[in-house]
Amino acid sequence: MSGTFLIILSLMLIVGSELAIRITKMEWYKKQVLINLIIILLAFIAVFSEGFSQYITWPISILYVLAHLNDFKKMT
Repeated sequence: MSGTFLIILSLMLIVGSELAIRITKMEWYKKQVLINLIIILLAFIAVFSEGFSQYITWPISILYVLAHLNDFKKMT
């Protein structure tokens, strides 16, 4: 792995953990909006970076499920 990739990955983990801490203290509708914005940002990164997109598609899927988990619970 290249050094740049490891630096980007570590920064994403740091920012992600900080966001996770802040998200847990929010109301549910704010969480859903914030997670949707993160999904959009990751989708833009996946579109504009060819080699990095393979690492971003699965977090987008996981975040989408997390963002709409409350909706899934209401349907059942």
